[in-house]
Amino acid sequence: MQKHAEHQQLQLAAGQIQSWTGTHAHQVCVHSGLVWLTVSDDRLDYWLSAGMQMHLPANQKVVVESWGLPSTLSLHQLEQLQQLSLQLVQPASAETGAAVLSAESCSTTAGELACR
Repeated sequence: MQKHAEHQQLQLAAGQIQSWTGTHAHQVCVHSGLVWLTVSDDRLDYWLSAGMQMHLPANQKVVVESWGLPSTLSLHQLEQLQQLSLQLVQPASAETGAAVLSAESCSTTAGELACR
């Protein structure tokens, strides 16, 4: 991770896993690739693709894995950003507890989440 004041850039190789516990709330933005993200004290797992964002609460362990291709993410402290509206699109499976978060510009096509 490269630290730039209140901004961090993270580049993951395909299949690479990274974890951290942040002392501040952050917004994670996926710039490329597909990631699988989990947060402690949240029973759901999240799939985020390029163009998607998610709020990460303070003092929670975050685990992120790049899925299939290299991925690029950035982390921004929320105090520095306006919070964006996120919505739960559809649980991937009730059995696995997985869900997908989407920014307002995303839509579901052919069973996948696509961002314009």
